[in-house]
Amino acid sequence: MEEKENTAISKALDLVSTFKNSFSRMSYTLHPSGLPGEAQGKSSNESWAAKQACRDHPSVAQKCDTVITVMDADTHLSSRYFAQISKSRQMHPDHSHTTIYMPPIVFDRNLHRTPLLVRIADVMWASAGISSMYYGSNVCIPTSVYSLPMTLVEHVQGWDCGPGAIGEDLHMFLKCFLALSGNLRMQVVYAAASQCNVSSQYSGIRGYAGGLLARYQQAVRHMWGALDTGYAIRQAFLMLSHSRRRARSCKDRNDSLGAQKVHTWLQHTFGEPSTAPPDFTMDSINWYNVALMFFRLYEAHFMPLHLSLILTTSTCYSLLYPRFLMPGIVGLALDISAWCRLLGFCFMLFGYSRYEHYHRRCVGLRKEEMRKAGLLESMVEQNSFSPNVFLYVGILEAAVFAIGGFLYGAIPALQAEFSHLLTTRLTYVVSLKP
Repeated sequence: MEEKENTAISKALDLVSTFKNSFSRMSYTLHPSGLPGEAQGKSSNESWAAKQACRDHPSVAQKCDTVITVMDADTHLSSRYFAQISKSRQMHPDHSHTTIYMPPIVFDRNLHRTPLLVRIADVMWASAGISSMYYGSNVCIPTSVYSLPMTLVEHVQGWDCGPGAIGEDLHMFLKCFLALSGNLRMQVVYAAASQCNVSSQYSGIRGYAGGLLARYQQAVRHMWGALDTGYAIRQAFLMLSHSRRRARSCKDRNDSLGAQKVHTWLQHTFGEPSTAPPDFTMDSINWYNVALMFFRLYEAHFMPLHLSLILTTSTCYSLLYPRFLMPGIVGLALDISAWCRLLGFCFMLFGYSRYEHYHRRCVGLRKEEMRKAGLLESMVEQNSFSPNVFLYVGILEAAVFAIGGFLYGAIPALQAEFSHLLTTRLTYVVSLKP
């Protein structure tokens, strides 16, 4: 809880009193404001909470058996999410301390109460996260929700607290990924995390405009995370330097200490081998994963702006410049580009139609879970299900995705990336959600 909030202690005590019987243990901690080197935001909150959690689980055995889950306040996680993580850790114990778990997300709670452009932008946001979760993908970037072992959190010394960590989910992923020389394992958990769209406290036209503005402010905060590209480049050079030093030290150690001596030392120091701390030493850098990680960063931080610039300039050039004055090869290139744009537009509409099926399946599964928990009627009364993505004219509503991508992708990216030339500090403002 935030110490600066006047009702933090009473709210925490009320939550503990209400839900303590549902957990093996439930506690809270107060995060002071204004700590040196900290920037306000999700990452600094998590850093403080993780330090307390590590103190609450002092033994190596406890840390090896503990997973930390990060989620937003509006997130609704399925019970299947935790069941699948437990099963995965039991089936792959050798990789349990180097695996990060992440679900796809779905905006299925208040889509029917948000402006069309906000709906489309959030569907694009969810789809961007899902796009890297295909079978065989070695690099998946978490969006809003993920889980990771406490031993890994301790190995990387927790979450960063400075202004450069404003893109918290991606920043922590990069920190763990590069600390393990690209050998971080990604496990997709096929139990979608339910999310809310940003909203406005007003109604009518004022509320509609407020919803559009709130989504833009959220988009700028997302794109401010382009700072992580510079962070990744810097950490990649450090990773290379550490890898070379580690190779030299391993050679020296292997020459002087045999495997039996290492085993005896571990037993003497930590007891049984099962209680020894996990070994995070990686043999080599996984260059394929590192290259794929940088490609993901390009997709997240720069491609929206590059794509918008290319589409805008090529279209304007074709419309304004007489065709008979163009060199033949230029005209041919523009014709091919026009067909590529049309094909891409059709593929995007097809993608949205598939997302609609995914959305309906997620809503159906969540309703069934709520029914089993005896909460379905309450959820329906609160109008907290959005059964459809497209409300009025079906898939044709998705045709405005180009406008949504420009307003909530390209322009926020342009603003954020030029702002980086002036400052690395941004006040973290939480967007209003119901």
